[in-house]
Amino acid sequence: MPRSATHRSPSSASSPPCSTSAVGCSWCDGRTAESGRTGCLEPGEQPAAGAVREVREEAAVEVAVERLLSVEALDLSVAPNGDQVYWHAIGMRCRLVSGEVRVNDDESVAVAWFEPDAVPALPPHQARCLALALAPDAEPWFLR
Repeated sequence: MPRSATHRSPSSASSPPCSTSAVGCSWCDGRTAESGRTGCLEPGEQPAAGAVREVREEAAVEVAVERLLSVEALDLSVAPNGDQVYWHAIGMRCRLVSGEVRVNDDESVAVAWFEPDAVPALPPHQARCLALALAPDAEPWFLR
């Protein structure tokens, strides 16, 4: 479980699951795209700063946030150990500034660039973020 996530453990079954925020970043260079870099915001951390930090920590590259893509509450997530959390997902389009993408921590097993039409299957909220990142004039997505 990410270090700043709030959760319910099986031993506290009477308390409701908590919610926390995660940021995701999709980036494109006009030819290739990457989506799915996600992580947890640190307490008090601004979402854009968290996205930049998470991409640096997990993929060893520097990015600049260009625009907000989406904000949404995800369904209840239950970890293998029974921890429960409702995530608030914040998606942002980022531009690659420098570096060569690689696995940079113990949370990822592989990283790769894909042609936009060849990205492997993604969860719905990540697929939506990638589609929004590829659309030059897309408005941020959220449920009303």
